This record gives sequence, C-alpha cells and structure tokens, in this order.
Amino acid sequence: MEEFRSYRVEHVYATSTQDTPYQQEVNRRLHLPYDLFSDLRLEFARALNLSLFD
Repeated sequence: MEEFRSYRVEHVYATSTQDTPYQQEVNRRLHLPYDLFSDLRLEFARALNLSLFD
C-alpha cells in the first residue's frame, strides 16, 4: 500500500468472482488493507471491459 500512497492513490478496491460471504471471510482472515467486492456474474468487469482470467 505504501507504493500506492507514493502515487497519491487514496483508495484501492479489488473484485473477484467469489460470493460476498467468501470475500468477507478472506478479508477477515488476511487483514487486507483494501476492500473486496464480489462480481459473481462478471457484470462490473464486463461493463469496464476488464481483462478476465480463467
């Protein structure tokens, strides 16, 4: 996160295709310094034309 701050990035978010309960468990377990959002149906990724990984 320090590198992001050096570029004056104020917020970092991550998305994945896991469901929300799984995301919450991962966030609690790993103490991630950013928020995770569930994009189970890839709606967000497709709307932004993001690269998808299998």
